[in-house]
Amino acid sequence: MQNAFTGTIPLRGDLRIVVRRADSGEVHWRYEIRNTITYVALRGLVGLISQKTFILPGDPNDPANFKVSYLRLGGYLTAGPVVPAIAPTRADINLQGAAPSPGTPLSLILGDANKTLTTSNPFEMKVTATLGATDLNGWDLTEAGMFVRGGTLATIPAPPASPAIEPSVPGYYPEMFARQIHPAIPKSAAFVIDYDWRIAFTS
Repeated sequence: MQNAFTGTIPLRGDLRIVVRRADSGEVHWRYEIRNTITYVALRGLVGLISQKTFILPGDPNDPANFKVSYLRLGGYLTAGPVVPAIAPTRADINLQGAAPSPGTPLSLILGDANKTLTTSNPFEMKVTATLGATDLNGWDLTEAGMFVRGGTLATIPAPPASPAIEPSVPGYYPEMFARQIHPAIPKSAAFVIDYDWRIAFTS
């Protein structure tokens, strides 16, 4: 009798965050951290490999549901010179929109220009994004999450603090692909922040 295949397909994530001075471009801080890849990454891989030939509207197996579509940042808003003595709160933030609000979950949409397949490693995907000098000032950023588009049906049971329907694409429930916490980065107009996130197959 042939034994069943019981191995796994390991994924590795590496997030580099570079904080640069807005005026000179000089590097002020740099963090490089191996990060968590969630189970939805493997489920998404299976969905993409299967490539079902007939997809009904709203089918949760639609391959488009598994493409990496959003980068979300979490942190807490500081108030004046004194940081309020409250626990950090998670907020989804629209990097292209108005001032962020924890009560209005928004996110940065990752287009083709943000995602590349690296030439040095054909099994690696690179996602890049930059916070400009006018983005998210007054926030201490403490985490980043990469999300796939998700389906039109909410995950049941829903994970704790699961994101709401994506505002830019009504009806879709994003699912976390990868996540990383990092030391607090106080964002002000003096700095820009580069995110360089690489996802690769590894042994």
